Amino acid sequence: MLGVSSLGLLGAVACAPPAQPAAGESPKAAAEDAAVDCKGSFGKTPAPDGRYHMTSFGCWVDEAGNHHGDPGDNCVPACLADAQASICSGLGGKACEETVAWYAADAARFGCMARLLVTNPATGAQVVVVALDKGPSCKLERGANHALLDLSVPASKHLFGEVKGYKEKALVTVEVVPAETPLGPVVAPPATAAGTGGAGGAGGANGAGGSE
Repeated sequence: MLGVSSLGLLGAVACAPPAQPAAGESPKAAAEDAAVDCKGSFGKTPAPDGRYHMTSFGCWVDEAGNHHGDPGDNCVPACLADAQASICSGLGGKACEETVAWYAADAARFGCMARLLVTNPATGAQVVVVALDKGPSCKLERGANHALLDLSVPASKHLFGEVKGYKEKALVTVEVVPAETPLGPVVAPPATAAGTGGAGGAGGANGAGGSE
């Protein structure tokens, strides 16, 4: 993954516990500070309140079969080796992203191949994605003053009907879900990593949504 425009085993990852406010600091301020406490190349701590502003990245194929690239990304995800051992067997980076379709770039926070339930709280629309890459960069998060989540274009369009950039402050919430949760738009609330919730969501339209 290249450029600032553009994200282990699932059982080992889970959302971090809420940050404790310092003396005299409000809980809201503590959460905001933790959300942008990004050091190094990528953020490694999940936002305490699970809330992110989303951006879009990666290579994808539209419903007409047209292939689309990303001028800010090389379409070689950081978790490609992990993906090639499961959902992207025999595929290169671009083909992997196009085939999976429902992916995110937040592996530094959640771990490569973690499955994430992403929700648009304004509409209730939900999608399950796999952490396939790392990003966005700490530089971008500090500039936005908010934790960010990079999503594939199909995921962005499902949640918001269009591609979104971080300056639009498109709010989503993120939860870790079990590794067997199918990828793609959700038709019923999937179980979370804590074991709550209902049945798993529907698989992606390209058939990559099945369990590994």
